[in-house]
Amino acid sequence: MKRSRKQRSGAGSGTLLWCRLRLDFVCCPLNNTGTRCDLNERTSLMLPNSSFFPHPGYRTLLGYPVGEEAIIAQRFACLKQLGITSLTQHGTTQLLNVPVLGYGYCGVVISGQHHGHPVAIKLRRLDCRQTDLRNEARLLQQANSVGIGPRLHAHSDDILVMEQLSGVPLATWLNVSRSGEELRNQLGQMVQQGYVLDCLGLDHGALRYPGEHVLIDNGRITLIDFSHASDQRRPNNVTSLVQGLLWGTRLAEMFQLGLDLPSQEELRPLLRAYKQQPEQGPFVALCQKLGIAADGSAAVGGCAVTGKQLSNSVHL
Repeated sequence: MKRSRKQRSGAGSGTLLWCRLRLDFVCCPLNNTGTRCDLNERTSLMLPNSSFFPHPGYRTLLGYPVGEEAIIAQRFACLKQLGITSLTQHGTTQLLNVPVLGYGYCGVVISGQHHGHPVAIKLRRLDCRQTDLRNEARLLQQANSVGIGPRLHAHSDDILVMEQLSGVPLATWLNVSRSGEELRNQLGQMVQQGYVLDCLGLDHGALRYPGEHVLIDNGRITLIDFSHASDQRRPNNVTSLVQGLLWGTRLAEMFQLGLDLPSQEELRPLLRAYKQQPEQGPFVALCQKLGIAADGSAAVGGCAVTGKQLSNSVHL
């Protein structure tokens, strides 16, 4: 027997409602109070918001590169929960015809507003081998505990909300002729931060090629991108930086043009001694040979806390 239009409509509405409930449950698991959002709240969070997205391309970037609607809805809801009030068109790199702060094999970094302040938002790529960003968040918190890296404000499994930094990558900074004093200052800051991370037991993992992993702003450096970092392997930050900055790379050529640096033969014994005993004495000896200031005591003191104090970021 054929069903009436009302019966057919009721069945369809029930199916649609179930689908909406099911999608909403997956896309917006918790609200700011730690409880499930009600249906109206979840639906409003999922709807595209023209004031939130300054360009349609940013909505697609939430699910880059696949663009699945369920993922986009989920991440849109999560961004709102993390305190993001809007995304902003900012960055020198173009992706999907919109400016972004950067992107790599693991994530896309875009600009946004967090409680009235500009922030960098890292979104995990859907084609990334990493299943989440929790470990990167944990390691960045460790780095933050000793004053290194962009400050992590909030995070979820697939999103990091970080301090938005000014400045340019080291590789770009070196495109302009620099004085010996400027080069020595930057070299000293990088090696010093590498030493602090070594003391902490945290290996950055990408400092052998630091050109895109160091930002310079008014003479101050910040190590960025802890996606390769680990506290489960022996840290090699100082040795990686010295080799990457001074030996056999384009960066090394730029530093050698402006600095009178010791030869590899002179540095190898000092690097070997430091690698065997990454402590204040070998570190100071290495810095003296490089002609840079060393503050080994500050790093040792900062790393003496066995609990590795973590910053108070919000986690969803």
